[in-house]
Amino acid sequence: MFDKPRIPKDKTVALLLAIFLSFWTWIYTYEKNSWKFWLNLALTIVTIGFWGIVAEIWAIIDVATKPDSYYINFPNE
Repeated sequence: MFDKPRIPKDKTVALLLAIFLSFWTWIYTYEKNSWKFWLNLALTIVTIGFWGIVAEIWAIIDVATKPDSYYINFPNE
């Protein structure tokens, strides 16, 4: 009946997740980035982990290039 207020996300947290947990950072913004998470998980499994190196770089660049407002206003943006 009543929607709970959304807690804004933090870009610093997302960046730390990307650095330490690679593509698992997209769980933090799952509502908009679920396809990135599932694609990278599948490719990592199929390539027996070799895709993980590419996923790490992709995750860091993806998070670093998004403005702070993306995380503050998430998921409304």
